[in-house]
Amino acid sequence: MRWASFRLASTCWAARSTVASPRPLFLYVSGAQLGESVYAAAHVLAALDGNGTYLNMSPKCEPQLGKRGLYRPTGGKGPGPHEFALLWVLNQSNGARSLLDIAARSGIPFPVIRSAADDLIRVGLLTDFETKAQRT
Repeated sequence: MRWASFRLASTCWAARSTVASPRPLFLYVSGAQLGESVYAAAHVLAALDGNGTYLNMSPKCEPQLGKRGLYRPTGGKGPGPHEFALLWVLNQSNGARSLLDIAARSGIPFPVIRSAADDLIRVGLLTDFETKAQRT
């Protein structure tokens, strides 16, 4: 008896869900919701476009980020999010992990990781793994 009522209820729900809606879709989605969706899609596409796999060019020594203008002078405050991102990118850039992987492991937002990678490329501490692999 109990199984039959469940089966009847699920059949009625399935029949109702497949009936075409008489109202157009734009009545269900507001402009603000659509704007949020476009904003989220733009961020996903930017992350996918900015992703890459890199190789640390000095993996066996301390790169002295302060001398290269990447680390602020010591005094008072600890390292900020950008400095932590620099260290994470240097540590994890072994040619196997992408920037999205590094952002997921570190918990640092992807734009900060991307900015750190750009700074490290600019000073020559990081190189594109695919370009390096093609040369050798």
